[in-house]
Amino acid sequence: MLMQLKKLRVYKRILKFEKRSGFLSIGVPSLFVLFGVLVAGTVIVDKQLECKYARASSISKRELTLKEEHDEMQKMLAKVTPVDKLDNSIPLPKTDD
Repeated sequence: MLMQLKKLRVYKRILKFEKRSGFLSIGVPSLFVLFGVLVAGTVIVDKQLECKYARASSISKRELTLKEEHDEMQKMLAKVTPVDKLDNSIPLPKTDD
């Protein structure tokens, strides 16, 4: 019996607090929405940063590959006779005069 009276008193105090402040009917759902938006925003920003890092990593790998290919091409071209030392003259056609 005493326990039920205590529960009743607590319940009445909660109702009185709710009537004065409106915290339970408006505040608690607002907190759920706030935390939901916070979690969703964190996940979205984290995913965006992860994608940005992956793109940057991919670009740097491509740049490294292009640099290696460029260096190999330079080595191959260094082995070839330079253009200015080649005899690229075109013979003139003979004319019958």
